[in-house]
Amino acid sequence: GERGGGRRSYADVAAQARAVAGRLRACGAGPGSVVAVCLPRTADLPGTLLGVMLAGAAYLPVDPALPEARVAAMVERAGVRLALAVPSAPLPGHLTRVPLPEPVEGASSGSRPGLAPRQEGPGPRTPAYVLHTSGSTGVPKGVAVPHSALVNLLAGMADLLGSRPGDTWLGGTSLSFDIAGLELYLPLVTGGRLVLADDATARDGVALARLIGRGGVTHVQATPSGWSMLLAGGLDPAGLVALAGGEALPPALARKLRGRARRLFNLYGPTETTIWSTAWEVPESPERVGIGRPLANTTVQVLDRWGAPAPVGVPGELVIGGAGVALGYLRGPGEPPEPFEGGRYRTGDRVRWLGDGTLEFLGRDDGQVKVRGHRVEPGEVEATLLRHPQVREAAVVARDDLLVAYVAPFAPADLLERAAQWLPAYMVPSAVVALDALPLTPNGKVDRLALPAPSRPAPGRGGRPATARERQVARIFAEVLGTGDLGSGDDFFALGGHSLLATRVIARLTAAGTPASLRELFAHPTVAGFAATLDGQDSAPDRPLLPRPAGTLPPLSPAQERLWFLHRLDPGDASYNMYVVRRLRGPLDEEALRRALTGLVARHEPLRTRFPEVDGRPVAVVERPSPVHVERLDARDEDEARRLVAARTNAPLDLGAAPPLRLSLIRLGPDDHVLCAVLHHIVADGWSITVLLDDLATLYESARHEAAGDEAARPPGLPALAVQHGDVALWQREQDHGEALEYWRARLADAPTLDLPTDRPHGTQPSRGGAHLLDVPGDLLSALESTALRHRVTLFMVLLAAYQVLLSRHTGQDDVLVGSPTAGRNRVELEPLVGYLSTTLVLRGDLSGDPTLEELLARTRRTVLDAMAHQDVPFEQLLAELDVERDITRKPVFQTLFALNGQTGGGARDRLGDLRMSFFDDGYRQAKFDLTVEAWRAPGRLRVAFGYDAGLFDAATVAGLAARFEVLLRGVADAGNRHAPLSRLPVLTAADEALIESAGGPPPEWATAGGPGPVARVPELVAQAMAAHPDQVAVSCGQDTLTYAELDRRVDRLAGELTHKLTAKPAGEPAGESAGCGAGGVVGSGAGGVV
Repeated sequence: GERGGGRRSYADVAAQARAVAGRLRACGAGPGSVVAVCLPRTADLPGTLLGVMLAGAAYLPVDPALPEARVAAMVERAGVRLALAVPSAPLPGHLTRVPLPEPVEGASSGSRPGLAPRQEGPGPRTPAYVLHTSGSTGVPKGVAVPHSALVNLLAGMADLLGSRPGDTWLGGTSLSFDIAGLELYLPLVTGGRLVLADDATARDGVALARLIGRGGVTHVQATPSGWSMLLAGGLDPAGLVALAGGEALPPALARKLRGRARRLFNLYGPTETTIWSTAWEVPESPERVGIGRPLANTTVQVLDRWGAPAPVGVPGELVIGGAGVALGYLRGPGEPPEPFEGGRYRTGDRVRWLGDGTLEFLGRDDGQVKVRGHRVEPGEVEATLLRHPQVREAAVVARDDLLVAYVAPFAPADLLERAAQWLPAYMVPSAVVALDALPLTPNGKVDRLALPAPSRPAPGRGGRPATARERQVARIFAEVLGTGDLGSGDDFFALGGHSLLATRVIARLTAAGTPASLRELFAHPTVAGFAATLDGQDSAPDRPLLPRPAGTLPPLSPAQERLWFLHRLDPGDASYNMYVVRRLRGPLDEEALRRALTGLVARHEPLRTRFPEVDGRPVAVVERPSPVHVERLDARDEDEARRLVAARTNAPLDLGAAPPLRLSLIRLGPDDHVLCAVLHHIVADGWSITVLLDDLATLYESARHEAAGDEAARPPGLPALAVQHGDVALWQREQDHGEALEYWRARLADAPTLDLPTDRPHGTQPSRGGAHLLDVPGDLLSALESTALRHRVTLFMVLLAAYQVLLSRHTGQDDVLVGSPTAGRNRVELEPLVGYLSTTLVLRGDLSGDPTLEELLARTRRTVLDAMAHQDVPFEQLLAELDVERDITRKPVFQTLFALNGQTGGGARDRLGDLRMSFFDDGYRQAKFDLTVEAWRAPGRLRVAFGYDAGLFDAATVAGLAARFEVLLRGVADAGNRHAPLSRLPVLTAADEALIESAGGPPPEWATAGGPGPVARVPELVAQAMAAHPDQVAVSCGQDTLTYAELDRRVDRLAGELTHKLTAKPAGEPAGESAGCGAGGVVGSGAGGVV
């Protein structure tokens, strides 16, 4: 072995081991005893550990960074009396510290190079070492691993890897992590060489990569996080045998490593089954990562919830048996370890068999979690927090590789400081949420699913980004989120990210030459996690989007062409009007506003573009910049201002004669104005509104300071736009959408029409729209956000799923299509543009099979992410390609639209220079779809507007629909409904239930009197009719009839026969009036009939 300049031969290691064993025996060590080891990583470490074993004892590694109280508990339970340690080790004072012998170098290979002791050594079932894992009771659990298990592991791995004397292993893992045993001992039992990294080098990716290259290392074992650190440090894994384990291996990292390394193994195994239990040699270009098959003399089972073997493909718990199973958990000094039941270890991990006989890891099956590669029992952290005298209740959960603590009745200021005195750093919670009381399930246990998400954490978690890729991701996250510097552990979505902002992240990475997947960002939302998924990506600069040649007319996009033709069909239709209506309070500089609006129109080509008809086709004509006309109006009061605004937002625009932009300024008072800008959807979209307001604010400030001659205070001008909307339209027409079109053809095949009940039938003429506003209170909004975090979806996905459930419950359909607009700005250069770039995604909800809420949200997430991955096809082109059958009474493909607005700012700016700016009633009453639901955040609540076609729906109908949506949202937000089928989610309002009850008619007298129910049965009721109407015909069949009296006699006769034995009518005998007698006879006999 070697470390830095220290080298040890096999004879040196043997001599060191004998010397250490001799000293330990002299101090009383022997079989059954445990020796604490807290030493630096030097070339003498392997010989020292072997010396402990040679003495018959087991070693217990102690990390010098652990709190003293935790170390004291560990050594007490293990019965430790002796220690091999440096003076600064955090060990209890009562331990006897055995001095280490002087380092042995150059020992004669002829002087007893072997390790055989003079006295009898430990047996195969004697512990070789003791390692501690997190314990659910609040005390770390000591796992006693016998020599036989360690030897079995080494023999199995030697056989798997084909180990030989020429192998050189890196020793880079902390001794407290059980996988260090493989690095230390496998080269020594196969004649290989060990290159041991000291503590500082092991933490430095660059230094460790250099050591691997300088030391001629052939075999490296590391966690996936460790491999990412090494690759970022400049390691070239070419020629290496690479071993990964301890945490999930991302497919991108697996592909990158496998593409360079000679061999790559993904390994799995808990401490309780001795380092590794299964192994999978990663093939070239793996599509997914498995954990392979069991190692030699190891058995694995996948058991379902009832303890039976799970079929192939069905998830179950992994249970491990065989020679690698440890002796058990330490009970106390002098007591034998507590063995695992049946000699098998239940891992608590969910796996499944694949068709090729290998295992796939799916996650944990219990409360145990992994945090940065370390196993953590939340119960241990909870028990530590409960030791604080001011904490009455505590619960700990893992969220995105971070521990979050929930405490009641409040969070003491020194809570985490005191916890750090007992817990290792990785087990100290990253956030603390104070509650009045912890939520409980009906059986009195803590309802962990109901614990609220922590408030948005402050950025900077997890330490500074360690690699260039992490720094790139952190910078882009911060830029998009508008935060300060981020840490490697910061979570994009926890800091306020959502799907639109995620798209901007992907756009920036693409522009930087790193193609990235939106799905990967959702799966790995932390800086470090997402950066790791990018490590295997090829970098190539994105092809720039260039301006069109000078003098070239901009083409219309397919979306613009569709709107133009719709306008031609009905020039009086104002349903595609857009508007910005804001109240401005303060001293308005009208001339500066006019100049700012002129600059705004000059900056954005679409605002000065008209669309005349030439040879039956539309063309786009861009007018030269010129001063804009602003209509000036006076209003006596707010009511008159509202009427003036509504007249303008609902008036159609002429697309051909002039650019479709109408600007008005309404004066309410000297310092009180309303700005009303109306423009057609053909030149703008929702994103454009935010751009317009931001640019207007900058231009207004600049015009004010310029007029005042205050150049020093004048803000910097707007940067020039790289491209205009017309350039984008030309570029879009050059793109190949073949793959995306195939996706949509398959996705929208045989799509149904939404059969939502209406108050009036669909007609051919557009009708005036109506609107109903629902306010979702803040507590429900917080619960919905917690639901989103719990299921790793966005708030939009939760609301969309709930809306599709609402539609399903009203229509009886389990195949529900909803349209949803997307910004269409998936490139950085498109973000500052005004123009109609958005497109509409068709989100097809699959509610078949009465899925659980959890399953529906998973389906919704897949649907949204798949749709966003194929959003480049304009909806209008999609309509043409699908050749949708046109029905002039219905919108094609989908009839309802859902949107969560305000995610990009939504025009929420509240200042224009020194003016206070607020929303003003727009009075817009147009309906594009049968039903449009738009939600946006407002202070302390979520506002949901139900826009509807008033020609189809009454206001009361839509109000009832909105009320049921709120009931449904409460059901979705209830953590107890996570596994509830959709059919059990509530949807009826109190008014609905009252109506249903009243519609059933008044209750019978016996019910209102509180009696047990009606006394008479069917036979008694028939008998009463027989007595009252003996001569009337009771049954007729063809020419045969029976009176009630005749029926009575036959019933009596048949009932008597049935009392003795049951008879069946011969097959094929025609059913006549005797069938009526038979039915009466069955009832009269007290038997039951089967129909």
